[in-house]
Amino acid sequence: MYVSDLVNDITQFRDKIEPKNDDLYAYLDYIIDQIKIIEETSVQWSVDDFLFQALGNEDVQMKDPNIEFYEITMDEAHKYLNKYDPAKFQYALERMIDKHDASIGITWNTIDFFLDEYCLKS
Repeated sequence: MYVSDLVNDITQFRDKIEPKNDDLYAYLDYIIDQIKIIEETSVQWSVDDFLFQALGNEDVQMKDPNIEFYEITMDEAHKYLNKYDPAKFQYALERMIDKHDASIGITWNTIDFFLDEYCLKS
């Protein structure tokens, strides 16, 4: 889930509240504003980044130049990936965030390491 999805969910929830409660509305608006600040001031990695990198590592676009990575969903990924198991991307992402060296940060090379460490097919 992306931060924008969370903001949309909270906004939809707020708009359905009956009877109208100004204090609750104000509080939810405050939460939405705080979430937006976090989104604007943080770097975020997701399973989509693992998917994008895995597709690149397997040269999927070289095999079919008409494929656009951003159009491939996680549900379709298994059709294109021979080396990596997309079902393992979430776990690898969580391990990466938990174990990365904060003095270096996270790069595409970091994602490559965690793809090879946790996402290879058996």
